Amino acid sequence: MGLYSKTLYYNVALFWEGVAAFTTVINDVNAKYNDALWRRFAVWGRRMRTPEWKINVRDTEINVAAAVLSANGQKPLRGAGAWQTYGGTIPLIGHGFQMDASDFMALKAFEPIADDPNFHARYDYLERFAAAVGGMHSRINMMVFEGLSTGFITADAQNNGEGIQIAVDLNYPSDRFKVPSYGIWGSGTDDPIQDLLDIQDWMDDNSLPYTNWLISKKLIREMSVNKNVRIKIAMKMYPNTPNPGQIPLTRKEVMEGLVNYYGIVPIIEIDEKSNVERDGKGNVIKSFAEDVAVLCVPDRFFELQNCENIYEMDNNPNVLHSSVEEGRISVIVEYFSNPVKDVTSMEAYVLPVPRNPNNICILKTSTDQPWGGGKTTKTTKAVKAAAKPVVTTIAVGDGEYDRAAVISAMETIGVKINANTGVAKTQEAVNLLGEEKIKALENVLNGNAPANKEEANKEEANQ
Repeated sequence: MGLYSKTLYYNVALFWEGVAAFTTVINDVNAKYNDALWRRFAVWGRRMRTPEWKINVRDTEINVAAAVLSANGQKPLRGAGAWQTYGGTIPLIGHGFQMDASDFMALKAFEPIADDPNFHARYDYLERFAAAVGGMHSRINMMVFEGLSTGFITADAQNNGEGIQIAVDLNYPSDRFKVPSYGIWGSGTDDPIQDLLDIQDWMDDNSLPYTNWLISKKLIREMSVNKNVRIKIAMKMYPNTPNPGQIPLTRKEVMEGLVNYYGIVPIIEIDEKSNVERDGKGNVIKSFAEDVAVLCVPDRFFELQNCENIYEMDNNPNVLHSSVEEGRISVIVEYFSNPVKDVTSMEAYVLPVPRNPNNICILKTSTDQPWGGGKTTKTTKAVKAAAKPVVTTIAVGDGEYDRAAVISAMETIGVKINANTGVAKTQEAVNLLGEEKIKALENVLNGNAPANKEEANKEEANQ
């Protein structure tokens, strides 16, 4: 076997004999992510034909009691109870990678030491594929953890620098966003234990299910050294001690004491990190808000809405078509001869949607001011001291506009937002838009652009 063996393939589709073999191999690679973090909190839903989704949820889990009847009594017919329907559009996620002539020439140097001339090329390709499909799982992780901790799923300049910007409201009821009752955590007057117990009681009173608190690693660390928390735990562990605040406790003792002495349900520590690319550079971010405590039943809280994508409809015989995650993430491999390169792309329509958005409660520990979810900043003393006027309009550029008009205009420029979204969340969605989108939004609101998509299409056709 010579250094320049003619049997070394540059087309990676020929590394494996046929689509079936290639699919088997890449699914083996994808199995590496069978324990991806998102799987603990979400499950794939049924595949749909279009990106539009809709889900029905019950307002209450309390069933109507059966009637007490005589032997021949007529059975009353019950309704299903109060239901709500909400929906939206599933966003598209995807990326890819390539192997070019320089990669193949470098791999040739390894050929003499392998019986199979394509051994190193295959190995290198699968390493790159594993990283790319891992990135798909990473984006799902980000969606799941941001949704759990903020009630929103966003793609903005911080976490999606190479793509479009969106803001999806997961429709959590406004009373599910809580603040501390006894002071901001760490303020000295705070009582984190009682805050957690009060929310558990509130969920019980409203017949809402829960099994766990989800809390970031950072907040758990802060709780374990919180003076008021440590005093309460020490008083339970050593009831006769005159100075409970002086007793040294480990983090494990504090966290176990919350459960054993006070009845706090088990806490799941969230230590999630994602790597996103901005301007060609990797940036590690955390999607789970570090200043919140989330109470819910985490197992399968989300259903991943998904649908067919355009790759599945492509019938180009010169392109290798495959998929992972039972067809939900489509993969294509294209080969080019001039210049020599293989380009692998993957995409999926996916959106984590709560199976029931009523069954969650989020405590934001860094503020004592009402909040409505989303990525809000920590409240400063100056802001808290100032009177807060009631805001009914949305700021766009230099102008103020009616909320409904802004929502309609946003749809015109291709940014979908629920028509029932409140003022605060609509403003946050506007703030996430880039400069070009803001300008386009202003044009629509000021009557300098087509009023709807149909008119925009007509103008484009006339041009």
